[in-house]
Amino acid sequence: DPKELESVKSFQFLPFYEGFLIALDSLKKSGIRVKLYVYDVDKDTAKTKQILRKPEMRSMDLIVGLLYTRNFQLVADFAKKNKINLVNPVSERSELVNGNPYVFKVQPSKKGRLAAVAACLAKSYDTCQIIIIRNGQYPDRDAPDQVKKECTNLGLPASIVEGQEAAIAKLSKSK
Repeated sequence: DPKELESVKSFQFLPFYEGFLIALDSLKKSGIRVKLYVYDVDKDTAKTKQILRKPEMRSMDLIVGLLYTRNFQLVADFAKKNKINLVNPVSERSELVNGNPYVFKVQPSKKGRLAAVAACLAKSYDTCQIIIIRNGQYPDRDAPDQVKKECTNLGLPASIVEGQEAAIAKLSKSK
């Protein structure tokens, strides 16, 4: 039953794993040999500690960790001690990399993404009035304020309106 599969947390990472295997296949085709180890770790830190004790773990070149916070910290400490690069492909939290030169994150922070949006707007629409529409239904209610602040810092005129109706009312009749 597909609904049962969706309820099992581990299955949410299958698309990531499948994409990872496609990337490995491309590497193999280009002549790079890869020996892949896959471990399924849940929230239980004891299970993570048990895996970190495996002899092959110290000889890893790279660890890609889709891990819960406490487990990720255990693996990050292990990676630092053993000088193994560790990648977190899902977290946006900037503090993951603090104080550990062996930890890398793929996802930019929310602030970084919003600054990039403002920079793109400033580059492409530097003579335009930017209207940011806030919709109260979304959990990220502070994002419009942050985008406006980033736009203002770049000298781009931006305003926030509440909902689509207010945005339509602000639109220029001549453009």
